[in-house]
Amino acid sequence: MTTPVRSRHALVTGAAGFIGRHLIRELASSGWAITGLVRNSNQLEIVSALGATAVVGDLRDASLELGSLDPKTVVFHLAADLTTLPQGVADGQKATENLITMMKNHGPRRLIHVSSAAVHSPHHASAIVDENCPLATPLGWDHYVAQKLASEATVMKAHHEGVLEATIVRPAKVLGPGDRTLIPWANKLASWFGGTVASDWDCRHPVVVADELARGLIASAERGSIGRAYYLAAARQMTKRQLIGTFVAAGMLPLRPSATKALAAAIGVRAVRVVDTPWRKELIQSHGPRLAVLEVLERRAQRHVDHDCVISTQRAAEDFGWTGDCDIDQAIRDAVQWQLMSDQTRAQALS
Repeated sequence: MTTPVRSRHALVTGAAGFIGRHLIRELASSGWAITGLVRNSNQLEIVSALGATAVVGDLRDASLELGSLDPKTVVFHLAADLTTLPQGVADGQKATENLITMMKNHGPRRLIHVSSAAVHSPHHASAIVDENCPLATPLGWDHYVAQKLASEATVMKAHHEGVLEATIVRPAKVLGPGDRTLIPWANKLASWFGGTVASDWDCRHPVVVADELARGLIASAERGSIGRAYYLAAARQMTKRQLIGTFVAAGMLPLRPSATKALAAAIGVRAVRVVDTPWRKELIQSHGPRLAVLEVLERRAQRHVDHDCVISTQRAAEDFGWTGDCDIDQAIRDAVQWQLMSDQTRAQALS
């Protein structure tokens, strides 16, 4: 049996993360040689089993050196600080700045920076989100979005200065096995009081399947336009109600709110409908008082109400053939099944 020729080299930061594992597996199957950067030594074996040369290092450390880099290396920057603390913004930006310095010192110029679809600004329910939409002005509590925006700005500054050749990818919520936060996220989506009061069950909630996202990242490196940003989401539009129903059908136990919470939610729903009446009856053209109510809910809960959202991926389809046609239902079934496995079986399932 001959060893496949590794014609291209990739550095993947955040290699042990949910998306990183899927990306490494896709890169390896496509014949890439891969260096996977992990923060902790206990992640070395996991990343090595996927087909990468695993290296321990923290991008927040300005002295970090990676000798395997060369001018032809394609860097996939997935690492981010997932904390909800304000320090995460500075840490995430510092890591991105250090990576850019490392690339400048060692010669790699091609950077695929993974951001998030959450960076777009709020919009009317009938609007389509695409790359021409303005970016958000993050609220004071929204440190995750602030981190993504800051890192994007840092990357594009380096791009315009000629330090590197960047492409930014903004995926929707990623689904698939390997994410320990996915079921807790689905439970919160189903039970959050603010969402119930906002009556947003039939709002569309863009998602993307992890394996297809990984293939999209590789395609953006090979055929995507340098200097452009791309939104990546599944072509199928699913509402919050449909998403939660699919998780429940896959084996996730539905949450039962307490009687007190259910009563409070019912009163809140009625109150929002009352203040929303002028807009519903077209007596006023704006969203009416609903947006003010939602903003209060968001600030108190420190998370977004899931506004109706449709993401256009036309640019990605034209530039590198994105289809977004993966099976969302199967991805959710796989994610739930993986979550129910033992730790040892989980690791084997992803290798």
